[in-house]
Amino acid sequence: MGVAHFLTTSDGEHVANPSFLQAMADELAGAQRHLAMFPKRTKRRTKRRRAAARKVAKLYGKIRRQCADFHRKTARAYRRPRRDCARAAQYRGHDQRARTQG
Repeated sequence: MGVAHFLTTSDGEHVANPSFLQAMADELAGAQRHLAMFPKRTKRRTKRRRAAARKVAKLYGKIRRQCADFHRKTARAYRRPRRDCARAAQYRGHDQRARTQG
């Protein structure tokens, strides 16, 4: 079950699902198992439990950043180019040709 393709364009081109979560699943599961062996409700958290919790949070952050990076790069690849950018640059005087002629 699940989504067969991450993206299907109007031309029928398919973009595969990202596989970073499957690649990080074993490492994340090991870190979560290590964190689970520490008692949760004690008066003082041990240094090793805090380190294990930090490692799990770090892995979650890495997966989140990889997901955002994939979405950003995929969207940028399929974005329509803006035609008014060059014209707007000329009006502002930022175009190289406009500076040399003027």
